[in-house]
Amino acid sequence: MDFYAVSALINASTSLMLGLFVFFKDRKSKTNNAFILMTASVFFWSICYFFWQVSTDNFVALVFVRLLSIGSTLIPILYLNWVLSFLGVKDKGSENILIFGYGISLFFLFFAFSPDF
Repeated sequence: MDFYAVSALINASTSLMLGLFVFFKDRKSKTNNAFILMTASVFFWSICYFFWQVSTDNFVALVFVRLLSIGSTLIPILYLNWVLSFLGVKDKGSENILIFGYGISLFFLFFAFSPDF
């Protein structure tokens, strides 16, 4: 196993542990829920990255690259959602930015399994 695969496993386990810690701390907090979604996306990206690095078949590697692109597409908007929730910014401008960001993310998610991505 090479360095990149090991670093992906460390990243996945760290994000999973942080997400579970926050999940069991306070499940009803909107800030915690936003953080959990972000860490779940990082976990998904990292675990797909690991399987991509250790795969020996070209087709399987391509599937994992396309799967990890789903996680990497969602990480920025989920991070923004968590930051805005953490800072307590709930004005109309930030909601419009989040709606626009989720729309852009969904647009790119439609192309995740396309060679055009």
